[in-house]
Order: sequence, then structure tokens, then C-alpha cells
Amino acid sequence: MIHTTQITNVALRSRLPVSALAFCVGLLSVYGPLPAFAVQSSQTQRIAAVVNDEAITWKDVDERTSLLLLTSRLPDNQETRQRIIPRVIQVLVNERLKMQQIKKAGIEIEPTDIANAKRQIERNNGFPTGALDDLLRHQGLAPHILETQLRADIGWVRYAQSTLRRQVSVEPAEVDAVISTMKDNLGRPQRLLAEIILPVTDPAEERQMRALADRLVDQIRQGAPFASLARQFSASVTAAVGGDLGWISTGALEPEIERVLDTMSPGMLSQPVRTTGGYAIMLLREAREPRKQSADDIRVQLSQIFMPLSGPAAVPEAKRAEIARSVRDSARSCADIDATAGQLNLPGSGAIGSMRLADLPPPVRAVVRDLPLNTLGGPVEVAGGEAIVMVCDRQDTAGLPPREEIEQRLTLERLERVSNRALRDLRRSALIDIRR
Repeated sequence: MIHTTQITNVALRSRLPVSALAFCVGLLSVYGPLPAFAVQSSQTQRIAAVVNDEAITWKDVDERTSLLLLTSRLPDNQETRQRIIPRVIQVLVNERLKMQQIKKAGIEIEPTDIANAKRQIERNNGFPTGALDDLLRHQGLAPHILETQLRADIGWVRYAQSTLRRQVSVEPAEVDAVISTMKDNLGRPQRLLAEIILPVTDPAEERQMRALADRLVDQIRQGAPFASLARQFSASVTAAVGGDLGWISTGALEPEIERVLDTMSPGMLSQPVRTTGGYAIMLLREAREPRKQSADDIRVQLSQIFMPLSGPAAVPEAKRAEIARSVRDSARSCADIDATAGQLNLPGSGAIGSMRLADLPPPVRAVVRDLPLNTLGGPVEVAGGEAIVMVCDRQDTAGLPPREEIEQRLTLERLERVSNRALRDLRRSALIDIRR
């Protein structure tokens, strides 16, 4: 499902997971001083990892751990820190790799980009301008810790859009297949879901990701907000909106997840579910039965070329075939149809407004029911003539999103996979030394 939560202009264009830009819920109720479980100062300059000759110090790890604990509202104690430090190191390694690739691609992150992202965080939380830096300082954290994360997130989004986007394509037939599946699911019960996705891209990560998943489940059951943890830990595109998947029909998710959801009641949290890509933690928020509604209630806005078969404006057969060829070669939108209708001066041609499918003549209804937008249908025989029709807009009251929204979702999902694969390739080709 497509979500429209605004984060930054960059995030809106990409919809890739940008956890730092969704930094919000955890800050609203945390104002006390941080417990003193930080790495000792004498150790902070020790090297925790080296990424292609760039060092990550234990100070970097300690600062980022404090930021993650603050924003996710996990308890800040020695046990929690020890459990999440491997994840923090992995995040910092990935950020170094991203920034190296961003620099190589010549992508610049300006101070105004960081300022705009921070201002968006403040707006999301109802903070006045500048309050975010003050809050971080109040917690003993320097603003540059968040800024480092923002810089990598923003730059990687721009790199994906400028370089990786060309590797992604979605064919009309693929959109048609999704629409067909959605129609098949219209009569099924629906669930309101949220997710946390922890990918396993290397067998060596299996135990670490399972341990992290178990820990997150424990913390949620002890009261940690699901949405806050999703923003910080989930690798899905839904991370930016707290893991919200929206209403999903039964049977639409991976079989492993469906089997677990079948055993759950509203309000329940799943144990970590091993899927083909890693681990999933599912929250079943609500459930509902489908609305009893006919597909014929869908409203379509149409334009047409109507060619009378009788009367003073009758169009001979040869001329009808010529008009059909011409329109098929030149019309790419309803505006083209309307312009052609004006040139031909045929009665009943042009825009005919919005109508329910049920109110259309049966031959026309059969043609336009599944006709993609801005695509010609016909000629179709109707009372008194033949019509070439085009669907300008479709308002699907049965609950299906617009075709363009489905195409965008598929594109963004594939761009996310391409982006993750690019990062995995960078890790494989890099010289990474993680020290214990």
C-alpha cells in the first residue's frame, strides 16, 4: 500500500527507507539525562572498524548507540547496548560505504539540505525551529551525530534516483497482474498491519538478526512503541511511517507470514517470522470483513469518437475504418480524443463526463471495465453507431488504488531492492575490518 506521510522533499521523491528523517516519536517524551553506560573516554578513540581505510571509532559507535536508544525509546542499560552494538557497527559501516559512493558519484549534500531535513523533523513533532538541536544537547548528544546520519540518508536517496533508477522498469502487464490480484482479493477479509523487516543478506548475519528480532519483540511487549522501533530498525520502505502497511487482504503476503497471521487476533504481536529475505515482526492492529460492493459501482470519466450509422451525419464504413486508424495512431490522451472530435464535428463525440459502469451500455461497459487509462477501446457497436472510447479517469469505490499509484509502488519496491543489492555489492568489494 502506498503511504503519503511527508518526510522531506527528497524522501517524497524516493520513498526509500530514511529512518533518520522519521526521527520523531521517541523524542516526544524523553527528557531525562542519559544513564552513564557510555564507553569509557580513554577507549573512545580506539578503532572499532575500518572501511576502505576510513576508521570508525568506538566514540562513533557510542554516540550512535545513544542516538538510537533515544529515538527508539529502548532502555539505556549495559545489556541493551551490548545487544545492539553489532547492529550499530553494521549501520555505520554501511553509512561509510554509502558516503564513499556518494562522493564518487559527485553528489553534494549542502548545509541547507541538512537544515531542511531537521526542520521537517521539528514540524513533524510540533517543535519550534532550532528545538531539535537543543533537545539533543539536553540529552548529552552533539547535533552532528544526527547530521551524519541525515547526510548519508539524503545522499543515498539521491544516488539511487540519479544512478540506480535506470535499472528499474515496470511493464503495463505487471500492473495489470497486480490489479487482477487485487480484484480477486476484494471479497476477502482484510487486516490492518504494521511490520518491522530485518533483512538477512549474508548467512553470517543470521544469528545476529534473529537475536535482534527477539530483542525487539521483547521490548515491544514491555511497552516500547512499535512505530519507533520500526523507524530505527526496519529495512522496509514502510520504516518512514512507523512500519504501517495499511489494510491488506488475506493471502496478499508471503505464505510464511500469512500462516502466522491466521493464528493472531487484533492487537497481537507476532514472534519473528523467517521469510525468504530475513525476519519479519508483524503487528495485527485491526481486522474487518470486506465491503459488499459491486465492481459496477466504479465511476469512469470517458471521451469518445461516436460515428453514426444512419441519419444526415452517418459515416460510411470505409470512412469509419479511416477514422479508427487515424485516432489509433495519434490519440495518446483524452485531450487528443476531444481535439479530434472537434475537428471531425461528429455529434456525441468528445468528453461525455463521469458515469457508473452500471449505467453504461453493456457493450461499452465490457470494453472499459478493465481498460487502462489513456488507452483506446473499440470500435464498439452502440445504439445508432460505433464508438471509440478512452478512459480519462477511474474512481474505484470498491477500494482499488489508481493504476498510477500501483505502478509507483512497484517502481519504488524494485528501486529499494536494487538499492539494497548495490549496497550489498559495495560491502562485498570493500576492505572491511571489524575489530572486537
